[in-house]
Amino acid sequence: MTPQHPALGTPPTKPRMSGIAIAVAIVGGIVLLVMGASAAFALAASSQRAGEAPGSERPLVPLDATGVTGLDLNVGLADLTLAFADVQEATLVATGGLAKGWEFTRDEDELTVRAPQANSGFCFFGVCPTTRGQNVTATLTLPQELAGPTFDAEIKIGMGVLRANGSFGELDVKLDAGDAFISGAAEHLDLEIGLGTFAGEITGAKTVAGEVAMGDLELVLRGEAPSEVDLEVSAGSIDIAVPAGEYDVTSTNTAGSIDNSLRTVPGAPNRITAKVDMGDIALRESR
Repeated sequence: MTPQHPALGTPPTKPRMSGIAIAVAIVGGIVLLVMGASAAFALAASSQRAGEAPGSERPLVPLDATGVTGLDLNVGLADLTLAFADVQEATLVATGGLAKGWEFTRDEDELTVRAPQANSGFCFFGVCPTTRGQNVTATLTLPQELAGPTFDAEIKIGMGVLRANGSFGELDVKLDAGDAFISGAAEHLDLEIGLGTFAGEITGAKTVAGEVAMGDLELVLRGEAPSEVDLEVSAGSIDIAVPAGEYDVTSTNTAGSIDNSLRTVPGAPNRITAKVDMGDIALRESR
């Protein structure tokens, strides 16, 4: 039998990568990027720490909180606790390396709290991590009378830690690479997670928006069922527990997974939209 040969001038056929192989390659690249970014951030932070001497406790001048309806809080790399208590004024007590550099001011009906700023001088793929609040522990205490649906908070966390318990109207949290633990009540939640971890238990939420890049979001909702929940994951994870009820769930999954154990009824008044690229979303009832 005469052997068959490819026609002259025809390049040999190259094997094609399967969709799974491409997805694995992409995920692998993301993992390496995250590991590199984490190592770079840690190096920058440790270098800054080495140049700081521990400071003593520093209470800042209390602020009159009468009529305040909003909070603009930047935790940076600090470890901050936010609480409402039976006090007459807003107080901030900080300890650690750059404790004296805190910004603690009031502009009309809004309180502004920002951790000390000190640039690390290091960049990684265009990301230049700040050491705002590095090696600092702080406690922000607000009058209990502020807590409620008329009090909004916008919170940003770099690589620090936030622990908060309170009642809010709108609660917006942007978490870069730190940790946030929030409990209490809020009518509207807007959560944006980069590489960090968010864990929360919230009562009374009417709307929830959660976006995760490569971090983790764990949220338990209590009270009445929320009317609108929008979830989006790139390569991280969301685990959300909602009050018992019927939900109209719309899901889009590229190369990740969506685990839905809710009672799903098309056209139900309570709507959940879930979109996943390469991460995971779990939908379940709170207990």
